[in-house]
Amino acid sequence: MKRIISFLTLAMLCAAYVAAQVTEPTLVTKMYVTAGDKVDEEATEFSGNAPMTARFEAEVDNPDGLEINYEWRLTRQSTRELVFSRAEQNTEFTFVESGTFLMELRWSYRLNGDLIEGESPASFVVTINESRMEVPNAFTPNDDGKNEIFRVKEGYQSIVEFHAAVFNRQGKKMYSWDDISKGWDGTCNGRECPDGAYYLVIDARGADGRKYKIRKTINLLRTYDSTASSLR
Repeated sequence: MKRIISFLTLAMLCAAYVAAQVTEPTLVTKMYVTAGDKVDEEATEFSGNAPMTARFEAEVDNPDGLEINYEWRLTRQSTRELVFSRAEQNTEFTFVESGTFLMELRWSYRLNGDLIEGESPASFVVTINESRMEVPNAFTPNDDGKNEIFRVKEGYQSIVEFHAAVFNRQGKKMYSWDDISKGWDGTCNGRECPDGAYYLVIDARGADGRKYKIRKTINLLRTYDSTASSLR
């Protein structure tokens, strides 16, 4: 009996010694943002327009190669609703809905058969603006460097889907585009379109779920004098 107790004691001492020699892993989280003029830019938080793609990484120092478990959790901050949970070291997500979101990483590792929770690393707050979009009534492609392109007004926010087309009075399509930052230069198949009224059709959707269905007449004014008055 004494020998059995001695053996168990020795085994426990050996396990404790081994555990004492193991270097526990450490972890740092990072976020990289791609949105607008930002491309893969490191950030600790984000507030801006959709769509925004974020890459989340866990940089680990694990010299003894212990088994590590990862769980990224994205929640909507106002309701704590879980958007997703992913069991991977690094992950990526494109934000196309408005609101404020919290991204956290839970992690753990195994040491001598025990599951040990790692210290909570930095979390990230992402705020996506509600949508906004306005279009002008006219443009003046007369090579004076002002108002040359018909496009959505500056200041648009969080438009995640967009399609626009312009038609003449006979219903012929003059031009169409799917990039909200682009627009129509007043030509069709390389030829200048005449002054006059054209019909604009825009179908778009914002990150807040708002749908934009714009149907309106716009004016092409090549002979317009920009020094005389202003257009809206």
